[in-house]
Amino acid sequence: MNQNITPTVTEPLEWETCMMLLDALKGSGDYKNFMLCSISFFMGLRVSDTRSLRWSDISGDKLILHETKTKKRRTIHFDPKFIEIRDFVIEQYEGIPTGFIFRYERVGVANKPMSVQAINLRIKKIFKRYGIKGKASSHCFRKSFCKRIYSLNPSDHTLVLLSKLLNHSSTIITRAYIGLTNDEIKNCYLSLSSGTPVYSKAS
Repeated sequence: MNQNITPTVTEPLEWETCMMLLDALKGSGDYKNFMLCSISFFMGLRVSDTRSLRWSDISGDKLILHETKTKKRRTIHFDPKFIEIRDFVIEQYEGIPTGFIFRYERVGVANKPMSVQAINLRIKKIFKRYGIKGKASSHCFRKSFCKRIYSLNPSDHTLVLLSKLLNHSSTIITRAYIGLTNDEIKNCYLSLSSGTPVYSKAS
């Protein structure tokens, strides 16, 4: 029997795992995947928006885009750590990179962004290479971004902010989206002896 059954629901990664993955990718010199994971962890974009990013879009201190799915405007301010990563990767090029950040590299293909399928396949290979468990997809990165924000200030206010950030119709969707209910159940067991919750959940 296969003991490594892939879960049917994409779960967020712990933030420490996200950062360890970035360190590993940087150390290996795999700068394209380093940028893919960095943008995914620090911006929480849908893959449809990630694939369309150009180098010029991330040259400043924020990104303004109209989401492909919702058609809504979103402003993303860059975390200092992401700016550090971006500048490091750009320094690895002979000149200032232009065009799509994630583009097809096959001969005969014009300047065209990678497909959603190609990006998800790339992420699966990354997970396998570094032994990361769980269902590998771009959505895992987006959920990891959201879970990190919530864990820093677990409150109703944060849920409202995340709901707005993600363009969800209600915080109920956001709670399920980041797996909050499952964590609350887990915390019931983990706090039995200490009497102290792992974190103060939103009411």
